[in-house]
Order: sequence, then structure tokens, then C-alpha cells
Amino acid sequence: MSMDEQLSRLLLNADSSEVQSLILPYFEEYKNSDRGWQICGEILSQNAARNERVDFFCLQVLESHAKDRYMSFPESQMDSFKESVKTWYTQCCSLTENKKFIRNKTAQLICIIFVQEYPKKWLDLFSFMLSSLSLGTNAVDIYLRVLLALDEEVVARHIPHTQLELDRNTAIKDHMRDHCITDLVESWYTILITYETSQPELVCLCLQVIGAFISWIDIGLIANDRFISCLLAYLRSEDLRESVCDCFFEIIKKGMSASAKTQLVESLVDALEKTGVLALDSDDMDGEFPEKLSHLIEGIGVQLISSYNKLTKEEKAIGIDTQILQAVDKKIPHLLRFLGDEDDDVSECVFEFAHEYINLLKDLPDNKPYQGRLVAIFEVVVNKMKYDEKYNFDKESDTEAEFIEYRKQMKVLIDNIIKLDADLVLNSAHTLLCNTLSDWRSSSFMDVEISLHIMYLLGESMPGQELFTNEGKFNKFKEMMHLMITSEVSLHEHSAVKLQYFETVARYERYFFAQTDHIPPVLISFLDERGLLNANATVNSRCSFLLMRFIKSLK
Repeated sequence: MSMDEQLSRLLLNADSSEVQSLILPYFEEYKNSDRGWQICGEILSQNAARNERVDFFCLQVLESHAKDRYMSFPESQMDSFKESVKTWYTQCCSLTENKKFIRNKTAQLICIIFVQEYPKKWLDLFSFMLSSLSLGTNAVDIYLRVLLALDEEVVARHIPHTQLELDRNTAIKDHMRDHCITDLVESWYTILITYETSQPELVCLCLQVIGAFISWIDIGLIANDRFISCLLAYLRSEDLRESVCDCFFEIIKKGMSASAKTQLVESLVDALEKTGVLALDSDDMDGEFPEKLSHLIEGIGVQLISSYNKLTKEEKAIGIDTQILQAVDKKIPHLLRFLGDEDDDVSECVFEFAHEYINLLKDLPDNKPYQGRLVAIFEVVVNKMKYDEKYNFDKESDTEAEFIEYRKQMKVLIDNIIKLDADLVLNSAHTLLCNTLSDWRSSSFMDVEISLHIMYLLGESMPGQELFTNEGKFNKFKEMMHLMITSEVSLHEHSAVKLQYFETVARYERYFFAQTDHIPPVLISFLDERGLLNANATVNSRCSFLLMRFIKSLK
């Protein structure tokens, strides 16, 4: 059998959409022909083409037959089909040059056949692949890709399945757990220790497989001294540590009882702390490792809190709730460290942990013991909301837009803290404003702007009109408004400070009904070079709108 010469030439020159459109009729012909898979299987088996485009075309034809026609084949034809695929698999294990997309397509093809037959048939697939590992690094690579393809098809929850498929997947996992998982896990450990220094890409791929399978296999197969020791050691390798973080993240997501989850998390964090990796500064870490580490801390915190929220009355009766609260509290220094990281991308990775922690405190009968933690989070959030010195107010690019979005997410944290303890935020904002405005001329514009911005957010986030209806809160707020207006901070030369000043006085127009003596200086600031006559177009145009609103409300 041979492939049509014209098709071969087209495949070898399939760079343009025009040529690709000419190939499509051939594909349809081979896909619908009873002999299509045989022709393509023999081309692959003989490795006659030695060209990845021809190989990929043949694999696509085989994939189509496997999806649409395989289950209608006679038994003998099924066996022949699988033998062709296994022969090609063995060749892939031995080929020195084989592109990743070819290996991925091969893995997908094997997976399609496997899920249709296993566990009733093709019971020797895993022993076949394991016996091929001795062929070298390509054999290891394609073996791991087959396992990832199986996870995607059988386990991945983001893919919708029919009830029939869910039942099929359950049967596959049950049979694998009983008959081959132990051998697969042993092969993973062998791969890790064999290639940890020579082939980091293979080790990363293996860690990805472990992370994928951990959700449905016995966690004791992985959460043991030999595996965890390997993973912790890999944190010292720049090539491996990002994948290690992802793997640890999947391990702690494993479904288990609250007590077991707490013990697992605590032992893992203790081990991480002993490595010193959690104490590293982001400047000492390359690539995406700081973000991966921050994401891991988020996962640890969220998993603990989730376990707490799912506790039964019986579990609370024996004190597991106290254990979890203590475990969560021990992670707050790590939360603060990553939330306050100079890199906003690193900080964003622990947002969910911060949100969940604040929500956890809301539900506690007594959260006063944790008030210090809340103050620390608030202070970190305020510091992270400050503009950077390099922020371009005149020409905002994607970088500036990203920071504004980041600031909005931080505001949500402040909103949640206010709902939990409004007095704490009001007192903190009062202290911040007093300290900053008492000497604003010698302070950076970032410090001045954020003190005004936090004051503005009080009105955005405080429940109802509590700032005005609660006497204690109003007295504190009145001091802040008086200080802001009399400090002459509106004279600040930076446009961001001026804008925040005008936004704030306009936001609290109700204050001026009772404090009419402050109306004249505020009106003057609106009308002179600070406001309408300001040389900055952004400032004067915004002031025009705010002044109209201010006058309309006070008449």
C-alpha cells in the first residue's frame, strides 16, 4: 500500500490555507474508507514517510476511525488496529526526533481506544507501556503523555460527561486502582530519581501526572517519606520547583476528612518551612516560582477553611474545629507576606485565601482574638493600594490599567473587613489620615493620596448612612473631614491627590449640612487653580462635574 503521490506532495508543502483546503477531501476519503486506517496504519508502522506532516495526517485518520467506527469493527479488525497503534507507539519510543504534537496526538489516539475497551479488554496496555520505558527518554515522555490524556478523558471535571460516560469512567478508575496503580506509582518514582538531574522536562511532566492522578488514588501512595522527600529536594532546583508547587497544590486538594486534611497540610507546611523556601524574598526567585508558591499558600489556607466549614457537630464536639482554627492562624504570616509582595501578580494569588479568612472570622461567635490579624491585613492592603512612583497619570497603558483592576480587587477586601469590623477600619483610617496630613508637604504623593482614598472608601463600604447616624462614628469622621479641609491638602501639586480630595468632599456632601463653615473654603478650592482653573485637563473637567453635584446637593 502507498499513499497517493499528490497527497504526499501536498502534505510536504502544507504551509498555506489553499494547500490545506486541497488536503481536506483526501482526509474525508481516508476517514470514510474501510481501508483508510489500514493504509495510514501501515505507513506509520513502516515509518515510510519520516515526515511529521504525513505522520500527523495518518494519526488524524486513525483517530477518526477510532472515534466513529472502531466499536463496529469485528474482533480481529480491532486487534489489527491496536497492533498498528502499538507498533507505532514502539517506534515513537525509539525515534530520536519526534515532535511534541506527534506524541500528544499518539497519546490521544491510545486514550480513545482505551476508554472504549477497558476494563473488559486491552488489559495489557499499562504493562506494555511500562515494559517500553527501558527504550529511553522518548518512551518515558510518551508514556506520561498517555497518562495525562487518560486523566483528561476519565477524570478532568471541566469536561461535561453523560451518565453513561461517568459510569464508564468510574469502572475504569476502580479497575485501575485494583490492578495497576501501584505499578504506575512505582514507575513515577523511578522516573523522578532517574531523570531528576539529567532530564528536568521529564520530571516536570511526571509531577504533572502525579498531580493529576492524586485526586482519585490512595494518597498514601504519594504522601509518604520517599515521594515528599524528593519533592522538597526539588524545591532547590530552578528547573523543577514550579512543577513541585503545582504538584503540592494538587496533593492538598485531595478530598479527605477534616482531621486528615489538617494533618496533611500541617506536615507539608512544616516541611516547607524547614526548607526555608517560604522565607525567600521574591527578588531571590526566578520565573513564575513566586506566583506558584503564593498560589500554593492560597490553596493551603482555602483548603483548611473549607474543611472547617464542612465540619459536623460530632467533629466539633471532639475539638477538630479548634485544631483547624489554630492551623489557619499559623498560616496568616505567610498570607501577609505574599499579599504584601511587591509583585502584584504574586499578591493576587492569595486573594481567595484573604477573602475566605475574613469570611471565616465573620462566622465565628467571638473573633476578637483575631483582631490583630485583621489590622495586619488591612495595613497590607492599604500599602498595596498605593500608586507606584512610576505610574503614568498622563498616558495610562496596560500596566496602569492592570493596577487599577488590582486596586479594585483590594477594595473588595476592605469592603469585607468593614462589614466584619467597621470600627477597626474607621480607627485605622483616622490614624492614617492624621499621621499623613499632619505633615503632608514632606510626605510622598502616594502616601497622601492613599490616606484620602481610604477615607473616601469609608462612605462606599460603610453600611447605610452609619457614618452620619452613629454618634461615635460620626465624631471620628467629623475630625477627619475637618482635618482634610483645614490642612490645605488641596494645594498639593500632584493631580492624583487633588482629584481624590475633590472626590472625597463631593462624596460627603451631607457633612456640610451640619458644618456650613467649611463650605466657603471648599467652594474656593473648586473655583481656583486647584479645581476649575487647573492646568491639568483631567482635573478641571472632573471638578466641573463634581462642583455641579456639590452645588445641587447643598443649594
